[in-house]
Amino acid sequence: MKTNSRWRAPALAAAALLAATPGPEIRADNGRIPVWQQTTINAPGNYVLTRDITSPGIAILIQATDVSLDLNGHTVTSTGSGSFPVYVFPPTGGRGLIEVRNGQLRDGTSSLYYDGVRAPSGIVFRLERVDLSTTGTQPTFISMLSNVEILNCTLHDIPGTSPALDVDSGSVTATFTGRFEGNTVSRVGGTAIRLRGMTGGSIRQNVIQDYGSATAGTGLSLEGSSVGMGGTIVEGNAIRKGGASSIGLYLGVGWNRCSVSGNVIESAGVGMMVWALATRISGNTVGSTQSGGIQINNSQNTIERNLVDTGNSSGIIFASFAHANLVDGNTVQGHQAFGLVFQGFLNAYRGNMLRNNFSGAVSGSATDAGGNIP
Repeated sequence: MKTNSRWRAPALAAAALLAATPGPEIRADNGRIPVWQQTTINAPGNYVLTRDITSPGIAILIQATDVSLDLNGHTVTSTGSGSFPVYVFPPTGGRGLIEVRNGQLRDGTSSLYYDGVRAPSGIVFRLERVDLSTTGTQPTFISMLSNVEILNCTLHDIPGTSPALDVDSGSVTATFTGRFEGNTVSRVGGTAIRLRGMTGGSIRQNVIQDYGSATAGTGLSLEGSSVGMGGTIVEGNAIRKGGASSIGLYLGVGWNRCSVSGNVIESAGVGMMVWALATRISGNTVGSTQSGGIQINNSQNTIERNLVDTGNSSGIIFASFAHANLVDGNTVQGHQAFGLVFQGFLNAYRGNMLRNNFSGAVSGSATDAGGNIP
């Protein structure tokens, strides 16, 4: 994927208009550097916002590493075309931590934009306890970095069709790791959270509600790259109220050998769509789907102890290229078509409760290893 750099030129042009960083002699409490107006941060340090800021263009531009920006409960708002409350553009070869926390970011083309083209590795970017909302075209966009943490943030009232939170490795040959935990995303027009190229991280305890109102969106879209990925934990997320053509949880090609457990998905077109290989899908609850509860499109996965309840199609569907999967101990009930549908080969099922599915318990051929209750 080509790196999205269309906002880089406006960012640099706007930087020349920003107020200079306060000098070291000006300090807030505990030696923190106060920010009270449109500002460029170009030196390491602990910065604190001392009042709300509303400005055209870029309100706060971060061009250094080892930076902690405490919004201190205040709101940063940007107005006009090509505007950003916070724009992060790390220096060439930069390493260390960049942190933004504890406040509100409003409006702008993006409420937060991170462009890591000059330093695609060696930086940890952390966004924590921040409330974000915008009608802009790229609501929260983070690209080209090696480690990102989005923790306990709220993204809401984002009516456009772009993902509310979009984190991208920057190319099909790059990956990143990180943590996405405790976030809430609600009332968004498209996909709620899109992560492309992530490996070896955790996605836990996020709440996603009312997504895909403007286009066919996905609650949690985990997309792949062409290089080795895998080893991510996807656990305890609640995803509900997508559109009729939506996907609750999408696990793309490359998300192999992951653990997907304890998630609750309700009211979607397809509850869970899996293109991953050798992944354990365990203990999830999926209900009220239009086009299928769980759809498996790849091989050697274990689907166990899930509750797949009530839908207008079938419960668990194995596509024609889904082979050698094990279906063990699931409860699949109340579907208008079949409980299990097998179109591939070498799949096996055992110990499943397959009751009250209108067209029958099983369609297609697979190894019945016993203990299934139709």
